Amino acid sequence: MRDFSNSQFNSCKWIAADENCQSPVLIRRFYAKQVVKATLTLTGLGYFEANINGLPVTPYRFLPVASDYEKRDGSKFAYPSHDITVNRIYFYSFDVSSLIKNGDNVLEIQLGNGWYRQTERIAEGDVSYGNCLKAIYRLDVGEETFFSDGSETWKESEIRYNNLFHGEIIDPNEPDGQESPVHILPPIKSILCEAIGTPDKAIRTLNPTLLKSENEKKIFDVGENISGVVRVHISSPKGERVVLRFAELLDENGDLDFRSTGDYFVSRSGKNQIMTDEFVSDGTDRFFEPKFVWHAFRYFDVTGDFDELEVIEIHSDCPVTSDFTSDSESLNFLYEAFLRTQLGNMHGSFPSDCPHRERLGYTGDGQLCAPAAMLTLDCREFYRKWIRDILDCQDINGHVQHTAPFMGGAGGPGESANRDGEEGSYTSTFGNGGAGLQIDISGTPTWYAGGGGGAAATGSTG
Repeated sequence: MRDFSNSQFNSCKWIAADENCQSPVLIRRFYAKQVVKATLTLTGLGYFEANINGLPVTPYRFLPVASDYEKRDGSKFAYPSHDITVNRIYFYSFDVSSLIKNGDNVLEIQLGNGWYRQTERIAEGDVSYGNCLKAIYRLDVGEETFFSDGSETWKESEIRYNNLFHGEIIDPNEPDGQESPVHILPPIKSILCEAIGTPDKAIRTLNPTLLKSENEKKIFDVGENISGVVRVHISSPKGERVVLRFAELLDENGDLDFRSTGDYFVSRSGKNQIMTDEFVSDGTDRFFEPKFVWHAFRYFDVTGDFDELEVIEIHSDCPVTSDFTSDSESLNFLYEAFLRTQLGNMHGSFPSDCPHRERLGYTGDGQLCAPAAMLTLDCREFYRKWIRDILDCQDINGHVQHTAPFMGGAGGPGESANRDGEEGSYTSTFGNGGAGLQIDISGTPTWYAGGGGGAAATGSTG
């Protein structure tokens, strides 16, 4: 893994929009001629989506993959932490030769809150990293190089709100298209390095079944639990709203039951944690699709007028490399259920405990599921990155965090082993306390459960 923090971006500046903008678009106009080769190297926090001349530079979503981006005040966590850890931000390089034309070009980098500025859910305390979304880039076009240098402008996007736990509001009527100069931010102390891991991608499209229609509300069934979003086509008059809510279960009346997805959590803004998207028509005939959130659900309801919709499954791009059939319906179901459960919990190249309520990379949950995942999925690169997360989040004295990337939470093998400074023991791969792992990515991993128990499991990589 190459560290370019002092070379690749040496002449680049971190640039940002106003702090109060939920999803700004950073804009760089440039002129090119006789383009043969062009490479865009960049990252952005929390999430970024880059386009050149209106065309995306990559099909991957929720970039960069999650990490412990920058130093935070651990005393604000629900379980305060004063550990000294490694802060890392991943960047990407894309071949954009086919996107650049002779003449005038436009690079746009849109930013979303992601984990970096997740300020609504506070059950784990205040675990956000900063208030200002930002980006840094280098664009090599032939012999000429364009750096993020403060000459850019920014504008508001049609995304008026985005939060991983609550959803997204898209209102194309709000932004006026006015551009303003970007702000140049001071250098950061985190490590900038070339990305590893497996980012998220749209995997497949599903057509849900209409279960129930009452007044303006319709309830749909996807047929299985998935993680992703719903894409909606709307042609209603300007200003009319379409609201979608998501859940895993239905209650006895056939309405959405939000208990399993965490509606009992009250967020900083005072609202209950319910996955909700809201689209406001601009009077044109168009599709609406969230950019910087995913939901985990089987059922969803829609209030408001729409023309058609489809469900897009999204998770880390880890293809299934296994197959299982037997004469037992129960075993066949368990295999399929495991795949859906595992893949639905793979986002940002770390395994989560649940893809909706907490979404945290608990080391206890993750280490127990890893052997089965590596037997059934192509996920070497996914776990290579998560192992790096665990190492980065480890205190210099050996304490292993109970979530990685470290987003708070409670429990897991690292928590009880060295929480008050007492020494635990496990494989020297990670030092003192908690869970450990001995792994050769090309071979057979052996995982050891730490403070929570003495289980061990082995499995070949997928």
